[in-house]
Amino acid sequence: MSFETLNPHLESQIERVINEKDARSKISIIGSSSLLSIAYFIAFSHSRKLNQTPHLYVVPKDSDCAKLAHAIEFFEPNKSVYTLTEFDVSPYSGLYPSPHILRDRLLFLSRAQNAKPGEIFIASFLGLQQRTIPVDVLI
Repeated sequence: MSFETLNPHLESQIERVINEKDARSKISIIGSSSLLSIAYFIAFSHSRKLNQTPHLYVVPKDSDCAKLAHAIEFFEPNKSVYTLTEFDVSPYSGLYPSPHILRDRLLFLSRAQNAKPGEIFIASFLGLQQRTIPVDVLI
């Protein structure tokens, strides 16, 4: 079996939904049996409509972010993949997060704000809930 010619059936179903909905609608695919199947679908999607927008994937745990990012990069090394990492300390500990974690989070937010077509953003539930920097510092 050649991976270059394999075209997942899910891709044609998603394209049909895109054609039927108006341009402002969002599509959510919920649930999968493995991160590897998601990574395979992302890497081998040949649809122009699917590749014309950036994508955000939300996973349950921070470790799943890294697994999905590595799997996508395995299948398609040229894809731009950004992950939003969780803080490495509890918010109630009184300690500050690692400077590397803050740098990675700011890079993710910067790239997400200026997202280009085809870029992939991966975040965990907890990573999305945590505040990176107060708004008054940015203004």
